[in-house]
Amino acid sequence: MGDILNRIKENLAVNFGLEDEELEEFINMARQSLQNDLITLETAFPDDITTVGVQAHTIKGALLNLGLESEADKARAIELQAKEGKIDGLEDMIVNLKECLQDLLTT
Repeated sequence: MGDILNRIKENLAVNFGLEDEELEEFINMARQSLQNDLITLETAFPDDITTVGVQAHTIKGALLNLGLESEADKARAIELQAKEGKIDGLEDMIVNLKECLQDLLTT
């Protein structure tokens, strides 16, 4: 199991008191939601920068709920840059975020 999943499980167990079965169910729901949000974000780029910002904000919130602060910071950077209308470098930031979440998204 990847480090990211261990971090999520520890956060959910400590902060929300979830048991193993509940953890798995919560993680599966979060995984599906993040996958959908990332697809929407990628589909919107570069034509709909407003949607990119909104989706990055949604992803940031989900990641914070999972206890993934450093990953949430990456989503926040995308959100802020999109809200400023700055496209340069945004695609690389999106790719980097997806790479950071790969163990969560594919497990």
